[in-house]
Amino acid sequence: MGVFKTIKEKIKTALVGKLITDLGVLPTDSHGRQLSLSIRQRPGQQPYLRLKWEGCGETDYGQIVCSEEWASQWEQVAREMRRHTSKQAT
Repeated sequence: MGVFKTIKEKIKTALVGKLITDLGVLPTDSHGRQLSLSIRQRPGQQPYLRLKWEGCGETDYGQIVCSEEWASQWEQVAREMRRHTSKQAT
């Protein structure tokens, strides 16, 4: 079982890149859709922001190539969005 898990992880890393930072999941609307943000890096390439929208039975992906400076700014944006959405929930 361990061999298959190792192979699966290598394939995943080659396809979507190594996870650098998980920025979390944010609700996007009142219908339960949510946005997952993470910063990933494929071997030998620049890091990128990976966007994953889920909800209403659909999943869409997007990516934006970013520098380290952009990555830190995206982390700030995600923190602010979580802070804002948690205030709305209370």
